[in-house]
Amino acid sequence: MKNAPKRLWLVLAFIFFAGILKATLTPITIGNWTATSSLSQARSNGSAVLLNDGRILFTGGDSGSRALQSAEFFGADGSISSAGAMNVARSHQFAVVMSDGRVLVGGGNTTGGGTTSSAEIYDPGANTWTATNPMTSARANATAAVLPDGRVVIAGGDNSGAPSNTIEIFDPSSGNFSFAGTMSASRTQHSMAVLQDGRVLIVGGTDGTNPLPSSDIFDPSAGSATAREKKTCAAVFLAISRGTTLP
Repeated sequence: MKNAPKRLWLVLAFIFFAGILKATLTPITIGNWTATSSLSQARSNGSAVLLNDGRILFTGGDSGSRALQSAEFFGADGSISSAGAMNVARSHQFAVVMSDGRVLVGGGNTTGGGTTSSAEIYDPGANTWTATNPMTSARANATAAVLPDGRVVIAGGDNSGAPSNTIEIFDPSSGNFSFAGTMSASRTQHSMAVLQDGRVLIVGGTDGTNPLPSSDIFDPSAGSATAREKKTCAAVFLAISRGTTLP
């Protein structure tokens, strides 16, 4: 019992100093959203990509009444500045940063509501857009991803509302698009991810009427897509989250 008063004093001292720290330390808030600069042009259904220099490039979209041709930057300091305008006004387009830092933008709905097969490349260093060869199919709401070898795979989407099941590949060295196979289902507004082994998962979306639970795996080396059973979709996402290889 001799140590009881000593322990009591230690507890009281701890509480005292804890109270001082709580009163003097500035609370750290995490997980909050902070308003930043507004875009210079109101736009929806556009695209945004992170450039190698840390800026974010916003392209196209629509103003509510028309497709937009403009593009702009969001800087690391939170500022908004204008970028060179695209050659074609477009919304619901895809945009992807290629291995060399340039940005490939293609497809989408353009002036008058038609779907375009046109594509163009943005050079951040020169702030210029250069038209490249058109895609093999006109498509909006498609997905695109850079393959390990630097080529870009584009899948699905829709042409004037009709979903597509086709896949094509863009080769930056030639500037050409080429047909690369078909998916097991026509799909638009779907998701795409490049797996660790270089294959590409294409999943979900809609067939124009109903949401889709199905998925495909595209193998660039074989140039073909293989359907995965609906019941394995959950296993696919679990494998991706764990970084494991899909069969």
